[in-house]
Amino acid sequence: MSIFDSIIKKKSKTKAKSSVLADDRPTDKFRDKDEKSVHAPEETEKKQHTSTKKTAINSRSRHVIVRPWVTEKARDLSNEGTYTFLVTIDANKHMVRNEIEREHEVSVVSVRMIRGKHRSKRFAGKKGHARMYKKALVTVAPGQKLDVFSV
Repeated sequence: MSIFDSIIKKKSKTKAKSSVLADDRPTDKFRDKDEKSVHAPEETEKKQHTSTKKTAINSRSRHVIVRPWVTEKARDLSNEGTYTFLVTIDANKHMVRNEIEREHEVSVVSVRMIRGKHRSKRFAGKKGHARMYKKALVTVAPGQKLDVFSV
């Protein structure tokens, strides 16, 4: 163990010497005109950058809808005012409702969620599974329509 201790001590001494040499030599690249002190580039950028406040919208509620779920059954349901969408796995009813109302400017009556499970698959003799998915069935107010399924 004494061999490893001596190697570690040598490395720490060389690192300490190199950091002292780097601190002793100021460069003109980062020197202010008014002051003679040296500033790192991150400090000057932080002073120039002003922080902006974001809106209070839940950041997770954005882009939860992946795409419309286009099947014959979904097309038949859309004639009755219920539209089907593929959504992200972590989406919930409130997120879907907010995004539909914001993007399509309709009033949502109800949202139903369906979670599809893994399906077993085989490829090249190896077992695997298909991804999980989540669907949202969104019912809009009577008389309102979405242009998602119009052909």
